[in-house]
Amino acid sequence: DAIPEREHFAAREALSRAASGGEPVELELNVKAGGGELRRVSWTLAAAGGSVVATGVDAVERDRVERDLHDLVDRDALTGLFDRRRFEAELERHVSEGRRYGMGGVLIVLDLNGFRSVNEEHGQRAGDRVLIAVARALANRLRDTDLLARIGADQFAVLLPRAKPPEAERVCQALEDAIPEEVHAPGGRRIEASVGFVPFTDTMNSVD
Repeated sequence: DAIPEREHFAAREALSRAASGGEPVELELNVKAGGGELRRVSWTLAAAGGSVVATGVDAVERDRVERDLHDLVDRDALTGLFDRRRFEAELERHVSEGRRYGMGGVLIVLDLNGFRSVNEEHGQRAGDRVLIAVARALANRLRDTDLLARIGADQFAVLLPRAKPPEAERVCQALEDAIPEEVHAPGGRRIEASVGFVPFTDTMNSVD
C-alpha cells in the first residue's frame, strides 16, 4: 500500500525473483512517507526460511552520505581544500572536455616563499596555521566556479575553467597580494608567494 501503483509491477517482480531463492534482488522504489510525500528507497530482497526479507535504505540520504564520504577522501585534511589527486582528476576531466568542445581556461600555481623557515623557527603547528590562513585568503579571492587545491606542502593550484589570460593575470595579482595582506607568521613576519599561470591550448595533449 505504501508503494505507488505505477511501481507495483516492479515490486511484485522483485518479490517473485527473491522468493525463488537465487541471489538477493536490489531495486529502488518510491515509498509514501507519513505525511504522504514520496521517498526514494533502495531495497535489497532475499529469501529467508520460506519468506522474503526486504531491507530498505533511504536512497536520497544514502547518496548524500556517499557524496560526503567521497568529498572527505578528496580533501586535504589540514586546509579542507581538494587534494592533489582530486585536483589532477579535475584537470583530466577539463582537458578531456576541452578536446571535445574546445580548449579554454587557465591553470594557476602558487607556492609560498621561505615557508620552510617558518617550520624550522617556530614549529610545525605554526606552519599549519599559516597554511590554513593561506587557504582561507585564496578562497576569499576566488569564485565558486573556480577550483582551488593544495597540491604540495606549501603549493596551491587553481583551475579557472573559462578564464582568458588577461583575467588570469588579474586573479594572479589578487592572490599574490592577498597572502601578505592576510597571512602572517609568528613575530609578525609577512608571508609572500610566487604565482604563475598557463592557459590551456589545443596543443596540450596531457595534464602533465
